[in-house]
Amino acid sequence: MIINKSKRRLKPWVKNTLVFVVGAMIVASVYTVFQASAKTEGVVNSDNDIKAIHGVIEINLNGESHVKPIDGETGGEIVISQKKNYIPMQIVTILYDNGDIINHYVTEDNELKNLMKKHDNKITEYRQGVLKAEYE
Repeated sequence: MIINKSKRRLKPWVKNTLVFVVGAMIVASVYTVFQASAKTEGVVNSDNDIKAIHGVIEINLNGESHVKPIDGETGGEIVISQKKNYIPMQIVTILYDNGDIINHYVTEDNELKNLMKKHDNKITEYRQGVLKAEYE
C-alpha cells in the first residue's frame, strides 16, 4: 500500500494558524500566572494623578455647594462653586489634581449606579441627615 505524502502534510496557512494559536495560549498563560496586565501611559503621568471623589450636596449657600464626601480621603466637608443644576441631596463627582479641584459635575448613569451599589447605606444616611437639617 502506497500513501501519497502530499496528503499527510499540512498546508502553510494551517501551520501558521496553529503556531499563532499556540503562541497566544502560551502568552495568555504566562500573563495569568504572573497576574500581569498591559498598561498604557497617557497624558497623565504618575506624578499628576487625577482622583475622583463623590459626595452628597448638603447645602447651597452664597454661590457655594457644601459637599459631604462618600468615598476618598478629603479630610472633611468639601466646598465647591455652585452650579445652577446643583440641589441638596444630589450626588456630585469632584475631580482632584494634586489636591486642587479641577472640575465637578452631577454624577449620572453607570457611574451613579455603581456608586449606589457600593455605598448605598452611606448615601442614604447622608441624605437623611440633609432632610433632618432642612426641617429643623
